[in-house]
Parts: sequence; structure tokens; C-alpha cells
Amino acid sequence: MRRFFTGRRYTTISLIALLFLYFIRSFVMYVDVINPVGMEECHTGAVVREILQNGFQFPLEQYTPEYYENSIVVGSLLTVPVAAALGVNRLSVDLVPFAFSFASLLLFMGVLRRGGAAKGLWFFVISFFFVSGTFIYLTMDSVGNHIIGLFLGALMLDRFFNAHVTRRPRYFYHFAFIAGISLFAHIGGLLYALLCAAVWALYRPLRERKPKLSAGTLLKGAAIFHLGAVPFIVFAIKTRGNSALYLLGVVGRRSTVVRDWAAYAQNNFKQFLFQFDDRLFIAILYLVPVIVAWAAWIRIRKVEMPEGNRLLLFIACLFPVPALAAVVVFSGGEFTTYYTYALPLLFLTGAVFFARLADSVDNSETEAPKLQFILSLMLLVLLGSGTYVRQINLSAGHAWRELTATPEKAICYWRFGRSFGNYTPYRGDPEKYAKDILAACGRLNSREKRAECLWGWSVLNDRGEFVLDRKAANALGGEAAGLIARSMGGWSGSINSCLGMDPALVDDCILGIVERNAVNLYSFSPPGKPFVRIPCLPDTPRFTGLVQSIRGEIKLAPWADRPQNCPPDINMLCVMADAYCAASREHMNFCDTGYTKSSDIDLCHFVFWQVWNAKQAERQLQNSPGLTN
Repeated sequence: MRRFFTGRRYTTISLIALLFLYFIRSFVMYVDVINPVGMEECHTGAVVREILQNGFQFPLEQYTPEYYENSIVVGSLLTVPVAAALGVNRLSVDLVPFAFSFASLLLFMGVLRRGGAAKGLWFFVISFFFVSGTFIYLTMDSVGNHIIGLFLGALMLDRFFNAHVTRRPRYFYHFAFIAGISLFAHIGGLLYALLCAAVWALYRPLRERKPKLSAGTLLKGAAIFHLGAVPFIVFAIKTRGNSALYLLGVVGRRSTVVRDWAAYAQNNFKQFLFQFDDRLFIAILYLVPVIVAWAAWIRIRKVEMPEGNRLLLFIACLFPVPALAAVVVFSGGEFTTYYTYALPLLFLTGAVFFARLADSVDNSETEAPKLQFILSLMLLVLLGSGTYVRQINLSAGHAWRELTATPEKAICYWRFGRSFGNYTPYRGDPEKYAKDILAACGRLNSREKRAECLWGWSVLNDRGEFVLDRKAANALGGEAAGLIARSMGGWSGSINSCLGMDPALVDDCILGIVERNAVNLYSFSPPGKPFVRIPCLPDTPRFTGLVQSIRGEIKLAPWADRPQNCPPDINMLCVMADAYCAASREHMNFCDTGYTKSSDIDLCHFVFWQVWNAKQAERQLQNSPGLTN
């Protein structure tokens, strides 16, 4: 019996069981938590559908909405054969991030085993499965594709650990190649490469000499790194260096100058707690092992132990703090998905802590498993206290319907407008630029796709110089001009950006601010209960897939001639939505009779009269032929 539980057959059965449980966790239990098909996730589905239906009709770099998001191309290309077999739906789009997520889990587990922390595996696995609804979502993110970055980071950690312990150059070469690939596949993985480099520089073996890399090994490693970086270099050339320059500029844009340090600290603390579903005691549970690990290292750094165990303890000490600091700096105190990289390191440190605890309490073959079992049950109970647990689904039928019955919810085309905008330069002529916009989105093969592309068009590439004046509006045509005005409002989020355009399009710009925010917020609202409603939302033009579905939900409520009830943090958005509809329906006294707060009344009046005046000016706009079938 003991031979069975230690043999290859037991390992295989355990792996299959773990895969099955992870699949159930991801696609059944939390189907309503993981990837609720947000406004970014659906882009992968659209890219895959375009490739399957029309081949590579655009240059490869134009499938990614941001210069630095090459991971979208990687994830989409890997999803194509899956979607060819299963169709384009949530299941097929999610299977690739699921595979990377499960592979990341196995890689971390492998490092823990080789580092003598097998008795702490239960902590890592349970945490990876259930720590919070937020992390559950992050492990299946199919656009941002940070899970690809985590996988590459975990793979580099695995190769680095082997290289350091075995002193075999081949593992160093593997590490170098993966680091090069990360430049293209997902830059986030390089965080782990930098952390491994820090360990290489700071760690000292107790008895053995520190491994040294010969000049030949370093030269081969550099060559292999550049070989892995070939896709990144090709994209840098094709985008005229923008993919590299934009990536470097992200740090500056994310970590802006802090004017209010108290607010900055408060926002970062809130974002950190959000990763644990706002449960402070759970956050403390994962921070305590980091502190204890440092104390333990200081105390036992000169104690005899296997080299792999000692190296893992040092990694568990060193990795979490710089990773958390990088996330804080890079996020700029705003909502971020970069905790995808930091949280597994907290799990790793916790696993090492509990493995050492089990070793110190009792090394017997019976007592240690009992301790692990009791502690794992306690952790499950603690993590099970989260609010997301209420969304647990135990119906395979419900999960299957959510994943396959509404394939249109897995696609959207608005981010093609973002991508095409990156490659449509503005050269000082608004009319010519307007025609270039129509030509770029006109490459899509349906009216709905083209309309949604215009709605999502990004004019960021114009460096703020493009103005949607009368000439540009005439070149676009009435419908397309309205969509571009809505896009400009949606991207800027400021009414001030609307006041400089053609007066007849100001109402569309204001609608764009409200509509884009309402659609984005819908991804986080309870099913069928959008946070912001726009009952007067125009029925035409129609869009595709997810965006059209959400617009239908936002418009669903009838006009009630009174303000809607909204949470305080989005009340201003709701006031703008109600004022827009009041002006559209000509409810002249709405602002005075609907609100009591002076700030709400003033905002309502301002939006109302801006929309009213724009509606009056619309009849003066000479329409040109817009989108064609």
C-alpha cells in the first residue's frame, strides 16, 4: 500500500484529480465569478472569430488594442484551434487561460516540493483555489492575459531554482530564452526574472561556493535571450518602435506624481484589501508568514540544511515585498490586475512557513499529516467566509448554458477601434483624418462591426490635436460623426472635452461619457441589475455581441420622469444620464423637481442645457453618406 501511495501511478491519479477539481472550480462552481465577460475579455473572442472567418486580413499587430498588449495576439492565436473545435464561446475563450493557470499552479508546487516544503503544499493549493473572488477572476483573465505573464514567471522561477541547485547551464539557457519570450508574450513575467536576478546577486550558499557563470555560458545565454526576443524585435520594427516606447511609458503614466500621499496610501490599502474581498483578517493571514520568514532566515541562515531548502527559504523571504512594491508603484493607486503576480508569492511564502512549522512540531509519519489536515480545514473555513462564496454554483447545467448557450457574449469589436486608431496617424487635417477613420473601420465586413469600431475609436494617437469640427463631421456623415463624438467622450470621461467639438455633436459626446461608463460598470453589477440606466439610449446603430447585449440591459428600464437611485460613488454619472434623457424627452422642469442637493441640481442643469442646445443645432448639420452595408 505504501508503495502505491509513493509510486508514479499515485502521482498520475493525483494530477488528474487536481486537474478535475480545478476545472470544476473554474468552470462550474465559480462560473458566475470568473470572467463575467467584461468589456476587455470579449476582444479575444472577436479576434479569434475574425481569424477563423476571414483569415489574417489585418497586419498581426493591429489585432492588439494597445502597443504593449502583445499577449492578446499570443492568447488569441492559441485559442484559434480550440475555438475551431468548440466554436467561439466563453468556454473556448477561457480554456487557454485555464491551461496557463493550472500550469502555473503545478510549477509553483514543483518548486515547493524540490525546496523541501511539500508539507506546506496544502496551503498553496487551497489559497490558489479559493483565496478570494478577485484572485479567482484573475486566474482566468483572457485579455490583459496576465495569467500568461504569471505562467512565464513561474516557469522562470522553476528554471532558476534548478539552475542554482543543480548548477547545470542548460537550465540557465532555458531561463534566458523564457525571459526573451516574455518581452513579447507578456512583459509582466519579467518581474520574476528581476527577482531571480536579485536572489542570484544576494544569496550565498552556506558551505558550497556560489555558482559562477563562465564567459562562454553568459555569451550563449545572451544569444538565447535574443533568440527568444525575436518576436518582440519584429513587432518593435513593425510598429516603428512604438511597442517598446509605449511599454516604457506605461510606468510613467501609471506611477504619476503623487500630490496627496494620504489619499494615495489609502487607495493602495483599499486595492490590497480588495484582493482578499475586503477581509482584513485574511490579508493579515498572508502577510504574517512574510514577516516570520525574515525572522526565521535571520535566525537559521547559518544552520545546516539541504541547499534547495535553504534557497527556497531565501526566495520566500525576498520575493513578496519587492513584488508588492512593484504592483503599488505600477498601478498608481488605482484598480489593477497586477496582483496576479504578487499573490502567488504570498501563497508560496505561507506554504514554506507552514512546512517549516510542521517540521518543527513533529516529524512523525502520523502526526504531521494530522496537523496538515486540521490546518487545511481551518483555512477552508476562513476563506469560505468571503461574500463571493454566495455566488457558488453547483449546477453543471447552468454552467454549460453560461459557457456555451450565448456565444455572442464572448465577442466585441469596440477595441478594434482602439487598435486601428493606434495605426491611423493624424497629420493636421481633420477632414482627411475623418476619412481615414472610415476607411480603417470599413475593413470590417458588417455594418454592426463597423459601427462598434467607430464607437470604440481611440483618437489618442492624434496627441490631442484632432477636433471634430463641421468639416470632419461632414466627412464622416451624421451617424459616424455621432459615434466618433461618443467615442471621444467615452475615452476622455470629461464634459470639457465635448465643448470644443461641433455644437451639434456635444450631446453625442456627453452620451458617450455616460454610456461607456455604464457599459463598463455593468460587468461588475448583479445580473440584470445595471448600476446606471439610460432608458433613452438610441436603438440605432446596433453593435455586435456583448456590447449590444449590455446596451439592451441598460436601456431596459422605462423612463420614470424621476432620478434613479445610485450608489454615492457613481451618483454624478447617474445625474448626467438622467439629465441627458430629460433633455431628449423635453422634460423642462426635471432638474428642479427631481433633486434637492444644490450640486446635483447644478450638474443636471448644465448637462440638460448642453444636450438641449446640441439637439437644436443638429438640424443644421448637413449629413454626408455614413456607414454603408
